[in-house]
Amino acid sequence: MEAGCAGCHEKRGLEIGALPDRPAQLFYLPDDERELNDLSASEPGRFKQMYKELFAWEATLERPRWLLKKSYEKADIDRMDAYWHKNDEN
Repeated sequence: MEAGCAGCHEKRGLEIGALPDRPAQLFYLPDDERELNDLSASEPGRFKQMYKELFAWEATLERPRWLLKKSYEKADIDRMDAYWHKNDEN
């Protein structure tokens, strides 16, 4: 998965990667080193299992200090939504 991957999990040649701005994808690395063939739709069972494993691992991580406190996230999202919607009107 490309640089900036929010989370990646590899198992028996399969890799699931999740980026913050797009859906997770599943690749079979031995046949697809460049990660061009997303298998998430054709392998839904494997995709779901690996996504659950990735999510479970991410839940054990300590929240980075540079992230906003959870209590501020909603306000920040609302602020950015208002900013973008204001620009949509122009």
